[in-house]
Amino acid sequence: QRVANKSEDGSTWDPQTLADVETERMIVSVLSKLFPDVCLVGEEGIVPDGSEGDEKFEKEVEDACRELSYSADCNIAPWEVQLPSSVDSESISLKDVTIWIDPLDGTKEFLQGNKNGVTTLIG
Repeated sequence: QRVANKSEDGSTWDPQTLADVETERMIVSVLSKLFPDVCLVGEEGIVPDGSEGDEKFEKEVEDACRELSYSADCNIAPWEVQLPSSVDSESISLKDVTIWIDPLDGTKEFLQGNKNGVTTLIG
């Protein structure tokens, strides 16, 4: 398991694992395909790269997009997608939306084996 310290000055322990990087890569790739105009900001700094040449990864992204598109049509309750009442949903553009991603929120807990202390943030 690859672990690096993300701390800029090295004075604190801010671990980044391969799980952080690969999970964010998948999330960013899928969201950028589904919502190309939305700004994506990930904690690990992964940017959509198209992953040309990685056929297995491209297929996984396409499968995830297809599954999410189907689920969005069938399984999302109205209260799961809400904007604040002060936002006029008719006038908002996807270019005005930013999605924050932390693929493994609780990396230290993950490294300690405490899987109950780990979540994924997409918001």
